[in-house]
Amino acid sequence: MLKGRNGIIAVFLLVLLTVIWGSSFILMKKGMFDADGNPVLSSVHVAGLRISLTFLILFPFALYFIGKVPKNKLLPICGVGFFGNAIPAFLFTASEGENGISSSLAGMLNATTPIFTVIIGLVLFGMRLSPVNYVGIFMAFLGSFGLMIARGTDQLSTEGVYIFYVLMATFCYGISVNLIRYYLKGINPIAIASISFMFIGIPVISWLLGEGIIEEVGKDKAHLIGFGFTAILAFFGTALAVILFNYLVQITNAVFASTVTYLMPIMAIVWGLIFKEFFTWWYVVAIAVILSGVYLTNKK
Repeated sequence: MLKGRNGIIAVFLLVLLTVIWGSSFILMKKGMFDADGNPVLSSVHVAGLRISLTFLILFPFALYFIGKVPKNKLLPICGVGFFGNAIPAFLFTASEGENGISSSLAGMLNATTPIFTVIIGLVLFGMRLSPVNYVGIFMAFLGSFGLMIARGTDQLSTEGVYIFYVLMATFCYGISVNLIRYYLKGINPIAIASISFMFIGIPVISWLLGEGIIEEVGKDKAHLIGFGFTAILAFFGTALAVILFNYLVQITNAVFASTVTYLMPIMAIVWGLIFKEFFTWWYVVAIAVILSGVYLTNKK
């Protein structure tokens, strides 16, 4: 149980991250499509821009911290960069791209992150679970399946691959959370974030420049607006949020920090309703089952 000043800070950060990350899914969609739903920036370019802009924002911090971090911590920080940022960035935009799933559904499926965090902790780090924890894992996956078939099994055949992308992204998040908790405790959160993006940012920005991204962004007003939404996503949804999240993991634990996904689906649903995305009350039922499962999974 969190108490005192750290407890207050932890709850505040949890709520703030919920708002920031819960809004990230619609920002990805807005980076890829204009107000009329016409494609603007491709999914890979939005993901690449998100990583590149975040790298540029954090690069001064990386230069400052790179000589202060023990060399044996660089490999796990690199792992955080790839599993916590690079791979999920491309998977999430791919899931919401043309013919993909809605931003609200992507946000709801993101609620599986704590489950994968626990499973990876169990398999790789010897985390001990009680029978009720296993019931929670089963419930969470049952709820996830409910989200997948909420629009009917026929739709699942179309959306299945995009749903798989999101689940692979949350699996990667689970790896990253455990890397921070078990290998990077005591390392400055800004150092973790900035150096991890240095590892992934340099190759991604080189690739983007080769793709002629500057010319594409300046093509017309729609592309500039898409770039603007992606820049907001990079600054708030990635650079700032990653630093806050890494700090939250350090002052609490991996499982508590990953429960930011408890409330993120609500924000994702709200944005989905505002922009008139598909919604069914079965989503609410499935999310309730997932979050109940997450609660039981974390129960001591």
